[in-house]
Amino acid sequence: MPHSIDPIGDRDPLTRAAPGLLPLRASDAAFTIAHIGVGTFHRTHQAHLLDLLVRTAPADTPWRLIGLGLLSTDAPLAGVMADQDCVYSVVERSAAGNSTHLVSSISDYIHAVDRQHDALDCLAAESTRIVSLTVTEGGYTLSPDELRYEIDHAAAPRTWPGYLVEALARRRLGGRPPFTVLSCDNLPGNGAAARNLVLALAAERDPNLARWIAQVGRFPSTMVDRISPATTDEVREIAWAATGFDDRWPVQCEPYLEWRIEDDFVDGLRPAWDLLDGVSFVPDVHPYEVVKLRLLNLAHQAIAYPGLLLGLEFSHEAIGDPDIAAFLDRLMDSEVIPHVDPPAGLSLAEYRATVAERFANPHLGDTLERLATDSVNRLRQFAGPCVADAAAGGGVGQLALLVAMWATTLARSDASRLQLLCGPDAGAVDAALGAERNPRSLVDQRAAWSPILGAPDTFWAETLHQLDPLGDAGPGRLRRLLRGDA
Repeated sequence: MPHSIDPIGDRDPLTRAAPGLLPLRASDAAFTIAHIGVGTFHRTHQAHLLDLLVRTAPADTPWRLIGLGLLSTDAPLAGVMADQDCVYSVVERSAAGNSTHLVSSISDYIHAVDRQHDALDCLAAESTRIVSLTVTEGGYTLSPDELRYEIDHAAAPRTWPGYLVEALARRRLGGRPPFTVLSCDNLPGNGAAARNLVLALAAERDPNLARWIAQVGRFPSTMVDRISPATTDEVREIAWAATGFDDRWPVQCEPYLEWRIEDDFVDGLRPAWDLLDGVSFVPDVHPYEVVKLRLLNLAHQAIAYPGLLLGLEFSHEAIGDPDIAAFLDRLMDSEVIPHVDPPAGLSLAEYRATVAERFANPHLGDTLERLATDSVNRLRQFAGPCVADAAAGGGVGQLALLVAMWATTLARSDASRLQLLCGPDAGAVDAALGAERNPRSLVDQRAAWSPILGAPDTFWAETLHQLDPLGDAGPGRLRRLLRGDA
C-alpha cells in the first residue's frame, strides 16, 4: 500500500523504505479493536502482535486497530500518528543485535479531546468487538468528582469508564452486542477490576444497563510482559537506518514477550494471537500473573531504590552491582519464592534466570527512574501481597528494607524527581516529609499514599527499624545493609 508521508529533513519517505518493510494492512478488516491508552507499551505489544498476525495469517486475521487518546497529553502522539498514516517502527534490542519492524496495524488514531463524537461512534459501532485498555495500575478508580461528572454528563464522557458505559448504552439501545473489554496492564485481576468499575458506573446511570452488561459482557484478565523503555534519539537513528522511514516516534523493546489471555470473549470472537510465539489463551491468568508480578515487577522495585540511592541510572547497572544482586537474591529466596505456586510446566528457577538476563540487557537503556515511576501504586500491587504472605509465614525483614529504601529515596529527591516517582501522590508525600525531609514520616499505614495497605504492625515496626541505619548513610553503609552485613 503506497503512502505519501513527507520526509523530515533530507531523509527518505516511507515509499522508499527498505524492501520487505513496507506496511501491510488486513485486506478486509471486518472487525475492529479500539484501544484506549496508545503508549509505548501498547505499540510494542498488542499493536505489534496484531501486525505480526496479519503478516503470518492474513486470511484469518480480519482485524484492525483504532487507537483512542482520552487525555490532553495525548495530543503530540495524535499529531505524529496523523502525519505518518499511523505507521511506526518497533526496534527490538538485545546483545544479538537490533531488529526493526514497521507496524501498520493501527488504521486510525482518534484524539477524543478533539474528536469526541468520532470516539463514541467508534466504540458504539457493531464492527468494534474488542475494546482494550492500557491504563496502568492506578487507572481503575474514579474519584468522587469524576464519578459525579460521568453521571451528570453521560453523553460527553471524559474517562475511559465513562466512554465505555456510554458506548455500551448506545449498543444496547441499538440492539447490538456488547464488546469485550480486554485489559492489558500490570494490575492483578485487571479484567475483574475493569468489570467492577464499568458496572458501578452503569448502575448509577441505569440498573437495567448494568444488568445487561453483567449478563452478556465479557472482561477477561490478561498477564502481559515486555520491557519497553522510553524512546531516545538513538532509537530514532536505529529505526531510520534500518527502514529508510524517518519515524518521529518509534518505540523500543526487548525481544522477550509473554502474553497470557483468559479465553472469555463475547461470542468467542477474537484474533488468533496464540498463533504467535509467547502468546496463549488460558482458563485463568492468576497463576501466571503471580509469578510475573512477584519475580519480575517486584524485582524491578527491588533494584530501583538501592540503585537510585547509589547514584546508578540504568537497570543493567543495578542488576550488575553485586551488593544489589545480593539483596535481590536474599529477598527472593527468603520472602517471595517460598510463597509462589507456579502454574504447571513453569520452572521458577528458569524464570528467575530469564528475568536476570533481561534486566542485564544494556542495549535497552531502561532507567531506574522509569521503574520507580508511580511508586506508590507499583509497590501496592507488587510488594503488598508479598508482605501479607511473608508476614503470615515468618520474616519480612527484606521487604521492610525495600520500603525503607523507597522512603529514603523520596526523602532525598528534589521536587522534580518526587513528582516523577509519586505522580498524583507527590503533593501529599512532599507535605508529609515537610521541611525536615524525614523518611520516617512516610512510614504510615493509614495514609492515602501508603505503599503497603493492610500490613501488620510488625511490618511497620521492622520498616522503622530498617530506616534507622539508613538515616544519612553513605554508599558504604548502604552496601553493607544490602549485603546483610549491617
